[in-house]
Amino acid sequence: MMKYKIILFLLAILNLFPVVAGNIETRDLKIFREGEQVVLSFSAYIPEKTVRSDHRFWVTPQLYNDNGAVSMELFTITGKKMEKRDKQKKRLNKDKTATSHANSSNGSTMLYAGTVSYEAWMENVLFLRLQITEEGCCETEDLGSILAMGPINLPLPYTPSLPNVIPIASDVAKAADKYPFLRLIDKDMAGDRSTSVRFKVSNSVLDLSFSSNADNVKKIIEGIQLVNSDERTRLEKITIAGYASPEGTRQHNMQLSENRAKALSQYLQKEMNIPAKTFEIESGGEDWVGLLELVKQSDMQYKDEIIDIITNHPAGSRNDRLKQLGGGRPYQSIYDVFYPQLRDACYINVWYSEKKDETADIINHAISLIATLRYDEALQNLHNVEQDSRSWNAIGTCYILQGNYPKARVWLKKAMEAGDKDAEKNLSLIN
Repeated sequence: MMKYKIILFLLAILNLFPVVAGNIETRDLKIFREGEQVVLSFSAYIPEKTVRSDHRFWVTPQLYNDNGAVSMELFTITGKKMEKRDKQKKRLNKDKTATSHANSSNGSTMLYAGTVSYEAWMENVLFLRLQITEEGCCETEDLGSILAMGPINLPLPYTPSLPNVIPIASDVAKAADKYPFLRLIDKDMAGDRSTSVRFKVSNSVLDLSFSSNADNVKKIIEGIQLVNSDERTRLEKITIAGYASPEGTRQHNMQLSENRAKALSQYLQKEMNIPAKTFEIESGGEDWVGLLELVKQSDMQYKDEIIDIITNHPAGSRNDRLKQLGGGRPYQSIYDVFYPQLRDACYINVWYSEKKDETADIINHAISLIATLRYDEALQNLHNVEQDSRSWNAIGTCYILQGNYPKARVWLKKAMEAGDKDAEKNLSLIN
């Protein structure tokens, strides 16, 4: 199998002005990342009289920042007398190491190139310094370090694709459109008025053969069963608000609406073995709110006048005012068309709580750690949830950023085979 060597990124070429490091001028700095290695090269001009004739400079280039430092292969600058002695030692075979390093002399220019292994801390801004030790005839002296170049950026040659993980919704949340009466407690503060059970005039007996009651009750039961079967959800309470149409006395309607709500509650308790304490019954009385919505949705005559009566007059006088409007014709339409729609135990809401997708939270927290270069901490979090395939791209990306390509490939390949398109992109980058 052919192996391809790809130079990933040539980050910085600083070739405009020389930088003087003591008596040494560094020029033509090039630094780039090649696979798991960082390659550094520059030219160093050593002016005359930089090193005394019988001395030598041992110069160690170092890359560093606040998070780390690394020393590269050193080079030497040797005075004429010292160089002469080195040659004599070499002829006598007494010192084979005297010229083992790249060597330069006063008044010359040397070309330096070296490599070090890439480490995660290098992703930050880097500086290049020259650490210099002076060797004399009898002793050595540390002359300290001098800044040769910086700041230098060495980011990744590409930006890994690492989006946040979207929490997985529960089966109940996914079925919200089919069962609108299922409401997430403490979030869906407003109840739903779309699912109801209808009753005959002045009657509170639940008749499944009346209207669409059989289908609606079946749907209610299915929704409750879905909540109980989902491991991430728990049934908290069921609220049933009973209403009556705005006809008859107020006291009668209040009792009628309560009895209707209780009828549906008792049926569900018996059929599904739900404790009575789960239910909250509300006696809504006359359903003026429901009537108002029906009128607003209609194109009936005297629509604006009817809305004004319902909105701005006391409940006890509304029916009389409606009967007087337009010779009683609008009221007759309301009685025949709208009131039958309001004779129901409306409305039922099934309230549930849902466990958070904790794994998604852990992965997303790890991604935030990666963004702040805290790779080890991120990996520790990610490996705690590595059984979830959603973590694999993040694990692989973290290893990329640490320069550990073999491990990165393992995890990215797993994620790609699981259908992760972002992992596929990242794998193609490092391959």
